[in-house]
Amino acid sequence: MIARLTICTLGLVWLTAAAAQTCGTAPLQVQLLCSDHTTSNGQCAANSYLVWIDGRTRVLIDVGSGASRRFLEAGANAADLDVILLTSLQAEHATDLPALLQLSLSQGRNRALPIYGPSGNKFSPSTVTFIRALFDGTRGAYRHLGVLLNPLARDAYKLNPQDVGKERSRLGSRRLSGAVFPQPFTNVRLSVASLYLARETSPVLAWRVDAGNKSVVFSRDTGSANGSLEQLAKGADLFVLQQPVTARESDRAPPLIAVEIAGLVEATGVKHVVLARAPRKPELEFVMDEASINNVAQSFAAADSLECFTP
Repeated sequence: MIARLTICTLGLVWLTAAAAQTCGTAPLQVQLLCSDHTTSNGQCAANSYLVWIDGRTRVLIDVGSGASRRFLEAGANAADLDVILLTSLQAEHATDLPALLQLSLSQGRNRALPIYGPSGNKFSPSTVTFIRALFDGTRGAYRHLGVLLNPLARDAYKLNPQDVGKERSRLGSRRLSGAVFPQPFTNVRLSVASLYLARETSPVLAWRVDAGNKSVVFSRDTGSANGSLEQLAKGADLFVLQQPVTARESDRAPPLIAVEIAGLVEATGVKHVVLARAPRKPELEFVMDEASINNVAQSFAAADSLECFTP
């Protein structure tokens, strides 16, 4: 069931999300493989997302616990993936990567698979180091998959792990104006832009995927250093928000959550917002001061696992 977040002062048209196993053939669709709705029954431990382009699964964002199972249930094929994007290297965002790669060997993939994720800091390894620690054929934790990193092996495709730039220092930094964001990956179907979010520990990335005339942004919160998240999301068709609060506070007051989302919408002009981490109640009504939303009129939905959204 979709939990609808109602802003009383808005004339709201609902963003529909049909429960589905496989998304359709629209130019761009987003499917939530795992939603926090399912954490209580042990099927998923974190959010993971698929971007479908013209009916094929082209981008996978995060591979948390349960994602590989949901990947199969969604009718996805690893042979179609153009890229895997990791928002973080924390366990809840990458635990199922070995299982997914094991699955990929049985799905007929025959081209390199790029994996992009954060650079390292004192709290976390870089993505390249992380991948090698898992899959190196001599020292890796899953060395039986070492063929995926061995350039001399000819019986499997190859992983191509990449670090995304470096996390900016938070001290003395200024608000970005007209920022140009790194585009670590692009091909004939899509382009990807990235942004480091402000965090105190392990680096965390927000991602934007553009395909044709459609765009979608994935972020773990509504804020980042210097307002740069608003610039990354400018004009996006869909904003997928894993966590509808700036800080990790699950009991934060609903009106404040609504103000943050409305502020993001006003600053970016995004057309739809999907809450991948839903409120605890099936339906919430957020009362806001009309002046504070400045005539923002948007659609909101809170999603269950395997739901597809078409911007």
